[in-house]
Amino acid sequence: MLSENIQKFFLILQLAVGKQIKPPLHLSENGWHSIYDIASKQSLVGVMIEGIQRLSEIDTSQKPPLTLLYEWIGIAEHIKRQNKLMDERSEMLTRILKSWGYDSCILKGQGVARLYPKPELRQSGDIDIWVNGFRNDVVKVLKKQYIGLSDIDYVNCHVGFFTDAEVEAHFKPTWMYNPFTDRKLQKWIEANKAAQMANYDKEVKFCYPTIEFNLVFSLIHIYRHVFQEGIGLRQLMDYYYILIHSSNEERVKAFATLCSFGMKKFIGAVMYVLRIVFDIDETLLLCEPNNREGKFLLDEILRGGNFGKYDDRNEAIPVDNKIQHGLFNIKRNLRYLKHYPSEVLWMPLWRVWHWSWRMSKGYL
Repeated sequence: MLSENIQKFFLILQLAVGKQIKPPLHLSENGWHSIYDIASKQSLVGVMIEGIQRLSEIDTSQKPPLTLLYEWIGIAEHIKRQNKLMDERSEMLTRILKSWGYDSCILKGQGVARLYPKPELRQSGDIDIWVNGFRNDVVKVLKKQYIGLSDIDYVNCHVGFFTDAEVEAHFKPTWMYNPFTDRKLQKWIEANKAAQMANYDKEVKFCYPTIEFNLVFSLIHIYRHVFQEGIGLRQLMDYYYILIHSSNEERVKAFATLCSFGMKKFIGAVMYVLRIVFDIDETLLLCEPNNREGKFLLDEILRGGNFGKYDDRNEAIPVDNKIQHGLFNIKRNLRYLKHYPSEVLWMPLWRVWHWSWRMSKGYL
């Protein structure tokens, strides 16, 4: 059962995305502070400003306490400045890689923000850039240019391009633990790569994925985070706007593709969350919501917050203790076994293979 403050948070969030609600909400001072805490945990402080503004237009008595409102506005202004910086760094990164002979595409973050009515209010993270080149070649070039590399793995590496923006260079946009599914996924990615590298936005001066690609990729990205840190409502809000900008033909095609990767149960769960949290138009859903799976997923999202940072079930393990992290992650994922058995059962085997592969490549 969702708490009263959670339900009111959803209503203000629905106002933020342009939905109509029936006021009043009758939030107390403590209630407003609770709403702010939820927004912070879900990395939605910036976009919630729009909901607060619309609520106050409907009912002038419905406003946060003045000190909290000033703090909220201050954080929103910081998010705007950070987004401007991240757009500039994304454009600069694109130019640098192009000068070295590589096309690229900005994944997630600054790319998907373009779908928001006010992109500057979406809370940004690091820059994920998909580099169109073979892993070994890209790594050699980055090392040759004296760019600091760390954590090189099957999919990406951390790259020290800037002091004020973290960058992950992707050799592959995403992956699956199940090797048979992953082979199918990588084939699909390769078939759609050229269109992504050509999807250039003249306003921001970098490429980002098409809606058709994001309908599949972004949902797999969310799925991946279930088995890693955890997921938050910011990622679900991204997918809400991807669906808003999609056509029926694109949604039908994406659903078939995602089902071929064994994700039907998870798709239904995400559709449930989008309906409950954002009151999305039913015609935009990829499939019928799966209520049972959706309730489980929503509970995980609300409990863990963005990237699972607030999940009290997560153990405090030193960052540099990779073995303990790996063992804990395996234990953590057992709670998903009955929901997503294929990925959970393949994960330990994949981790052993991945460690051996990195060792053989000299990446450890």
